[in-house]
Amino acid sequence: MVEILKTKDNVKALMANLKRAAPEIYGAMVAERDEYMARGLNELPNKYLTTVAVMGLAHIDGVEQNLMASGWTQAIPMCT
Repeated sequence: MVEILKTKDNVKALMANLKRAAPEIYGAMVAERDEYMARGLNELPNKYLTTVAVMGLAHIDGVEQNLMASGWTQAIPMCT
């Protein structure tokens, strides 16, 4: 069961269901954390050419969307 949940498509479906069924919980557990992580990455000094962030699969899309809204460009994933 746990291995099935580890795929990106399954996590997206699970998050969409959570957002629809319990928007307040989704906001607190996912959306607010996505914003917080993206803000932290956005505030890093510009002296580095590359930034690497490790996060749970459920947060990748939200953090990426927040960063792109701040002017970041989409990264090309090195692994899937």
